[in-house]
Amino acid sequence: MEARLLHDVGVIRGASGDASAAVRDLERALEIYASVPASDLNRIDATAHLGSVRLRSGETDAASAHFEDARAQAIALLGEAHPDVAAIDVLRGQALDARGDHSAALALMQDALARSKRGYGELDPALVPLLDAIAQSHRTHNAFDAAVDAKREIHKLRQSRLGNHPLVARSLYEIATALEAAGRDEDARTAHEQALTIWETTRGDDHPDLAYALTSLGLLD
Repeated sequence: MEARLLHDVGVIRGASGDASAAVRDLERALEIYASVPASDLNRIDATAHLGSVRLRSGETDAASAHFEDARAQAIALLGEAHPDVAAIDVLRGQALDARGDHSAALALMQDALARSKRGYGELDPALVPLLDAIAQSHRTHNAFDAAVDAKREIHKLRQSRLGNHPLVARSLYEIATALEAAGRDEDARTAHEQALTIWETTRGDDHPDLAYALTSLGLLD
């Protein structure tokens, strides 16, 4: 339990930008996990998160080493075909992207997505982080239409599972921002308006989420 709490705190600190504290907490969590039976899945997860923190800090080589370690552990425990291995491969792809090898990164992430779809199904929420990573890779390299396609896939699976839901509005908002980046302003306007309608319905007229769509519509005007 102590290791899991340190693990979670490390993830939160990493997400908030406190890389050194995140590394400290995650490394300590890994030390405790190593001494406790039946903690293999947690150890794999913490190793992968440690790699993500290193990657955001620009330590690409260290990040790649953590990802390779997590992948080897996951294959030993779960087998190479398991979707959790594919999720780690997406992280490996992000490290390749950080090195500037976009074609290899995209090939690895697309293959990982295909394997995850076989494991989870075409419309499972677990696919969202993988599709997000692919969309971000496309945007980084100015492939805006491809980024839009990945965001539309996220919207499709969320809508199929959630219906009229704030997360569905969020995915429409992200489609709209990708469309803006692609220079498709009228398509972007339509998606922002759809997001606004869902947020108004599910959040109410005075919720801060509405400000995202309203600000974007104002800028388009």
